[in-house]
Amino acid sequence: MKRKTVSKGPATLNKKRNTQVYRNHKGETVIKLYKTNIVEFNESKIKLQVGTRFVPGSGVVYNHTQTTFRRMNEASYYYGLGYRVFQKNFVTYVDFNEKTIPFTEGMVIARGEN
Repeated sequence: MKRKTVSKGPATLNKKRNTQVYRNHKGETVIKLYKTNIVEFNESKIKLQVGTRFVPGSGVVYNHTQTTFRRMNEASYYYGLGYRVFQKNFVTYVDFNEKTIPFTEGMVIARGEN
């Protein structure tokens, strides 16, 4: 299936060689970093995920990297999504609507949630 590129999306995100911005078959805007859809959103929800990789001998490891968080936060800024992802004491959090919640892989935030 051919992906439809978002026309005139955020220049900063579109110019980064490891990042793609497009609309999926459901009409959601998707920010993809390497092979992982790190942000998917529409008018009613935002989905955040960092992706995983398999490390022989130690199993699955989540890709909690500064680059991933930076791209998530750039998407939030450029599209006015209203969240911020950050780490404190090696734990990842999301600020949204004046609330701080622990990050979970594949978490979905309802837009307009108070």
